Formats: sequence, C-alpha cells, structure tokens
Amino acid sequence: MGRIPPSAETLQQVLVASRRRCAICFGLSRDLGLKQGQVAHIDRDASNSEADNLLFMCLMHHDEYDTRRSQSKGFTESEIRYYQTELGKALQSLLIQPIHTITATVRMPGDPSGRYARRAAVESAELEITLLPGGRHIRVIGLALWGTHRRHGPNIGELDFESVLEGIRTSYVDSTIRERPYRLELEFHELGLRATESEWLGYFGMNVSFSGDYRRCD
Repeated sequence: MGRIPPSAETLQQVLVASRRRCAICFGLSRDLGLKQGQVAHIDRDASNSEADNLLFMCLMHHDEYDTRRSQSKGFTESEIRYYQTELGKALQSLLIQPIHTITATVRMPGDPSGRYARRAAVESAELEITLLPGGRHIRVIGLALWGTHRRHGPNIGELDFESVLEGIRTSYVDSTIRERPYRLELEFHELGLRATESEWLGYFGMNVSFSGDYRRCD
C-alpha cells in the first residue's frame, strides 16, 4: 500500500504531545530543546499513519532512523518507543509545574537545591539537589552520559543518595559493590558546584564520570 498521510487531527495530536521535542534527542542526551523536524512513522510503514505509530523527530534523527544499514546497528522500533515514553513523562512533569511571574528563585541562605549541569563534546551530566526537611541533609539524583555522539547510544551512570550537608560541602561513599569504595564530593559555590570523584573507573558505564564543574540551571 502506498503512503497515507496522517489526518490534520492526528498530526496536531502528535505535535502537541511532543511539543516539537525530539524523542531521540531526549533519550540519548536529555535534550529538551525545541527542534526543527518532521513526523516519522515508528514502524517505517508510510501507509500506517495511526497516531500510535507516529512521533516527532528532529531532521537529523529522522534521516538517520529511515536509513537502512547493512553493518552498524541503527535505532530499533522498541528503542524509539522507549524514548518516546520517557519524553512524554518528562514533558508531563514539566507541564504541571506552576508558572512563576518572576525570573528569580528565592531560597534560604545555604540552600543548594536546584538543577546543575555540565556539557562537553561527547558527554554530559546533570545533578538534581533537594534540601530535605530539617536543613541538614540533601538528596542527590544524578544522570551522566558518555558517548552522546554514538549512534547506538551512550554509556550511562546514575546516582540517587542522601547525604549530610556540611557548610558548602557534602560527600557520598559506596563500598557495597567493590573492595575499593567509590567516593563523590560536592562543593557548592555561587554559580554552581564542583564534583570530585575517586575510584570511579568502572563504577558506572565505561568512561562515565560525574567529575567536573557544573553550572546552576535554575
């Protein structure tokens, strides 16, 4: 059967659901930036234009997804659907947040709560810091990627822990899975934080590290 274009209603449904964010960009590097792109057929069948078979992709990833490869492994349908689900959850979480009429965020002195990020050519990392009730402990949730340029996806590292905040510093030690414990130290400053690791090699996916200077994003 030949190509059957989606109806105007279906096209609108797909574009609104994605807010013109590319599922692959988000799946590989947590990129929520607005993209120029096209609506793609997940099963690569242009005659199947039902809403559950369509998603928005940036131009680069759409071209890559539609390219048939004989050697290297391209994106799979199940992988794309997984990224689509992740993106939908992230957008849903953002859209329920209250709208603030001022640009400044007011925090108590010494409260490091917020999102911190660093970017490099082939890697990225984000840390979400939350000051817990009582003001002495924080929760740290982190995601680090290495190989964000690779077609088959990056190596991934994740963190989720609570620690004591001592002035502008906190630390985390994990000795449960290796003889030599992994250690992470965070030092906060006015514009962001510095992360320093020891015994990190092999703790996460290959080459993945949280070390570096982060800028506060909110």
